[in-house]
Amino acid sequence: MQDEGPKTVQAFDRALAILDAFTPERSALGVSEIARITGLSRSTVHRLLVTLRRHELVQQLPDSTNYALGPHLLRLAQIAFSSVNLQSIAKPIMERLRDRCDETVGLHARLNPTTRTVLDQVESSQPLRRTYTEIGHPIPIYQGAPGKVLLAYSSRELQDEVLAGKLEAVTPRTITDPERVRAELARIRKNGYALSFEERVPGVSTLAVPIANHTGAVVAAISVAGPSTRLSRRRLLGFVPFASEAARAISAKLGYAGEEGAAIPGVAPKSVQGEWPPRAGAV
Repeated sequence: MQDEGPKTVQAFDRALAILDAFTPERSALGVSEIARITGLSRSTVHRLLVTLRRHELVQQLPDSTNYALGPHLLRLAQIAFSSVNLQSIAKPIMERLRDRCDETVGLHARLNPTTRTVLDQVESSQPLRRTYTEIGHPIPIYQGAPGKVLLAYSSRELQDEVLAGKLEAVTPRTITDPERVRAELARIRKNGYALSFEERVPGVSTLAVPIANHTGAVVAAISVAGPSTRLSRRRLLGFVPFASEAARAISAKLGYAGEEGAAIPGVAPKSVQGEWPPRAGAV
């Protein structure tokens, strides 16, 4: 007989299925709806709801027969989030991404509304490679692919604030025209990734994709970067599926439960060949 793996407690499996039936779009459900979603009988659902309610894992809504998730889950969530460390979660995933691309992988997050920083890196094994020397230092959020990702998923008000200020060029290819930056941000939200060709560091080209947390907010970006002599536009686009997969894995460990295949709203497509057509002076 084939080994089907460790035995589980059926009642617990069914109770978990009931809890999983609730989503942001289905925050209140009745017994019949839960039975339909889980495939369980109404009597089984009702019996398990009584137990879940007793432990405040679900609650019955006032003046209604519908149920919602209960306060005990919030207490458990707070404990779980207190032990979440972005860098420790991301490190092994970053290492796998580095091994697949053999280019330096970076982890980036916002420092304040208008700046971001490099949190960590896993360097390429190649002799000529990108090495982040500014870990922990503030970087203007509009400069480079990781910053553009973070800005693209910021509020419109913050985007307006950043673009109303002075956009300083650090290389001849830094985008300093507010309207061009705004168009770039819209393109990033549509495609789910950002590219930078020597916009912040001469001789370095970068791909970045967003990382989301349990609320769906973009809290970080993961990047693949290397020498422009080696990373053509086509080669960077070839890394998009790998980087997106890594971002999904990190996001899942941060509690994000979006649609399959998407790290955040705005999905990097599985195939991106032919996108991001070169503009004059872009490469």
